[in-house]
Amino acid sequence: MTHETPESDAEFVIVGAGPAGMRAAIDAAGHGLKVIVIDEQDQPGGQIYRRPPQAFSVKNWLPEKIYESGRLLHRQVTDHEKIQFVHSSSVIGLFKEVADHRRFRLVVNGKGRCFDIRANHVLVATGCHELPVLFPGWTTPGVMLAGGVQVMLKSQQIVPGETFLFVGAHPLQLIVAEQIQRAGGRVAGVVFAQPLQRLLTVLKSPATMLGQAPRMTYFFNVLRKLRKSRTPIIFGTTIVGVEGAQAVSGAVLAEIDGSGAVDATRTTRLRCDRLALCFNFVASSELPRQAGADCHWSASCGGWLIR
Repeated sequence: MTHETPESDAEFVIVGAGPAGMRAAIDAAGHGLKVIVIDEQDQPGGQIYRRPPQAFSVKNWLPEKIYESGRLLHRQVTDHEKIQFVHSSSVIGLFKEVADHRRFRLVVNGKGRCFDIRANHVLVATGCHELPVLFPGWTTPGVMLAGGVQVMLKSQQIVPGETFLFVGAHPLQLIVAEQIQRAGGRVAGVVFAQPLQRLLTVLKSPATMLGQAPRMTYFFNVLRKLRKSRTPIIFGTTIVGVEGAQAVSGAVLAEIDGSGAVDATRTTRLRCDRLALCFNFVASSELPRQAGADCHWSASCGGWLIR
């Protein structure tokens, strides 16, 4: 994998160097294509594998077995002579060429400048980003997204606070909470908006359990560690406010009744200096939509989805 200035004309460009982008690059290069991979990070890996910057030396980077496939992908991409990696760069535009609609023009911003790359084929593997949620105090310093907390843990080995409260609707917050504890931070609790019965529906699907066996094993191990440390896990509750004017000092929670409405008369206050939100994810479909791809809206599946 090379890192020199990219050529302005390319056969195949991949936007995003997460698991999907890395796998696609390896497969395309295996068929003889010269591949350019563009990513905003300093190293391939995406949000899932979040490799530290090249200048960092980190011991035991993602030692868990579930991350082994990502470590293998990173080694394969790094050693491949037909894969050119354009790091620390973002694609801010993707358009069909005016003179030839069979080709594409990518506008790239990185390393203090903007430049164009023209390509015969483009694969967009930009994944998703966390869904922002608005509530009184949501801009208070100390309110974060769970993914942002995890970035600091994985790539910088920093615990960005002392006492964390996780609130949302996605199992990722359990994983990040356990990682915070393992790194030396405190977790005041993990709060889910949905009732426990809804989360347990996955246990009623043997096909899902068997198809995701390694991930389910990892997830239940995380849950066991949180329960062993007596971390409160609360269901049917959501965030309705933040305490602290200049910085987070606590959170105000309210129960959700059987109809799905927030019951503002039944509130709880928990002390924390970091509030980590993880309600759901939105597909990063901006570039294909710029290029004119056919799409449809699905609120339940993550916003604008590309057909």
